[in-house]
Amino acid sequence: MAKYTKKELRYLLEFDSKYQQKVGIPNDIFEILSQDEELNVAKAPHVAYAYAYVFITAWFYKYAKYNLPFEVTDVSSIKEIIGLSPIEKRYNYIFKKGGVLDRLGITKTVNFKEASYEYVWENGDFWGFVKYEEWLAKRDSRDIDEMKAVGVNLNTKRKQIKYPIFGLDKRIVNEEEIEGTFYEWGNSHAVPMDVFIECMTNDNLGATAFYIYAYLNSRCGMNDGSIEVSLDRMKSVTGIRHTTINTALNNLKAYNLIICYPATFVVNKGNIETGASVYQVVEEEYLFNQTPTDFQKRDVIYIEQYEKKLALMKEIENTPLWIQ
Repeated sequence: MAKYTKKELRYLLEFDSKYQQKVGIPNDIFEILSQDEELNVAKAPHVAYAYAYVFITAWFYKYAKYNLPFEVTDVSSIKEIIGLSPIEKRYNYIFKKGGVLDRLGITKTVNFKEASYEYVWENGDFWGFVKYEEWLAKRDSRDIDEMKAVGVNLNTKRKQIKYPIFGLDKRIVNEEEIEGTFYEWGNSHAVPMDVFIECMTNDNLGATAFYIYAYLNSRCGMNDGSIEVSLDRMKSVTGIRHTTINTALNNLKAYNLIICYPATFVVNKGNIETGASVYQVVEEEYLFNQTPTDFQKRDVIYIEQYEKKLALMKEIENTPLWIQ
């Protein structure tokens, strides 16, 4: 069950919906996660929690959320935010220092002194961060004493954060070196924070639905706003089982986080290709449904009906316009 309501999570994260919506994540992260042997042992939903963890820690870093109380950004808190118990240990192999995310080169575990504490904008452009150790070095000794007096713990010796390598370091895209996704969007997708909050505070959605949404968001961005894709293809790329994907898709449709133009299901079609459903993602929070609503279901027909339909369409295509 989700720990927070939408209002509570927004307040906890001090989320500014106007300026703190998006963080770029490489499009190939789905293949990287789903093809990892260690993650494949457990498969779903571990791969979905891995993605959610990457998203929230990257968002923390980009928007300098490490100036929040450490209890908000530590591992236990992140687990609660993404729908796990704070004492859950089965997923630690993913999140820990040297764990799956670090081993895959997605993140790097560093001391808190390297945390982004403020971010710098000039003339509307993002320029970078002031790290915690830099921020602390500029404090007057009296400020330090006052912070300690009110119980602020300035000791970072055992505090660690995730450094999002893909966001900050240079990367290779199409054999060309470009900046990290925080500076250059190329070959990345950017799921709105509103979608993350919607999923993590809705018991019918959660990390798996968020992961599937992110996959569709990525592919829609690569294909002019929509994507025709089968369940088999989704399973192959995301590593999630058919039944789990189908449940996630139905809930995303019900809450209007995605729009689906369903392909017709043809009974006994054999090897005949009939096309896949087409998906679009919804990014604006005001368009989400507060309660689940009905959505368009796919038609089910037999192969004989399908062949008659194709024949009729072909006949119409071959009919001169003056006769039509």
